[in-house]
Amino acid sequence: MPKPRPPHAPPTDGRRPVRSRWIWVAGALALAALAGGAWLLAGPGLEEQASTPSPRPGDPPPRSPTSLEIADPQESRRVAELEERRGRYDSLRMAFGEGQPPSRASAARLEPALRALWPGGSVPWTLACLGQLCRVDVAAPGASWQPRLAADPGVGKLVERVVVDPDGAATPAYLVLVGQSAVPGDDVLAAVEEDFRVSTDARECLSSTGATGKIEYELKVDTSGYSFRQQTDLPYPVVDCVDRVLTEILDRHPPPKSVRTASRTFSIRR
Repeated sequence: MPKPRPPHAPPTDGRRPVRSRWIWVAGALALAALAGGAWLLAGPGLEEQASTPSPRPGDPPPRSPTSLEIADPQESRRVAELEERRGRYDSLRMAFGEGQPPSRASAARLEPALRALWPGGSVPWTLACLGQLCRVDVAAPGASWQPRLAADPGVGKLVERVVVDPDGAATPAYLVLVGQSAVPGDDVLAAVEEDFRVSTDARECLSSTGATGKIEYELKVDTSGYSFRQQTDLPYPVVDCVDRVLTEILDRHPPPKSVRTASRTFSIRR
């Protein structure tokens, strides 16, 4: 009769101890793999990557704040001027693409000034006009030729303004020609300023509060009408009151349909 094996005695089959060792080794490798996997999932690089979603291809770029959303007055004014220049350029670019017939007469007025500005083909330029609106383009960065075009006195005698892309992304410059018998804009603005200075309504606006200071206006006129902006250290109710007075004066002095572009600065103080 065989003797019973004592507890925890090794088995008599010689292959079982080998299989038991492989089971132990496999278990240890599994535990090591689980531990390593846990470390990888909790690693700082992957955790940060998981918490910071990458932008999707269709997401729009971040929006820049508008002038009304900027608290600093100087920065707000700078952004407002940039927005105005962008809007003016976009409006002329769209107006040029409305399919009007080409105006050979307008191009003939401007061509001699451009030939004098860039003689002998030193700068290869192109010119196209639709009505009083002309487009000048050069196959070169705008900064290399646009300032010279805008400052040229020969061109300045023929155009109200030269409008270029303020961001420098588009090279064409748009020029609005003055009428053949355009009224001087300086004379129009002088009449507005004189009417404003003798206005008792503007003085009453200034005396409505105890605040002291001044309002300085920059007034412009062109074929599209008037535009103005102000700098002031007076409270808003006073400025709003004086703005309304100036607007009423402008309504009494409508600019002629054909007027030279001009600007004028004047101020009122309390």
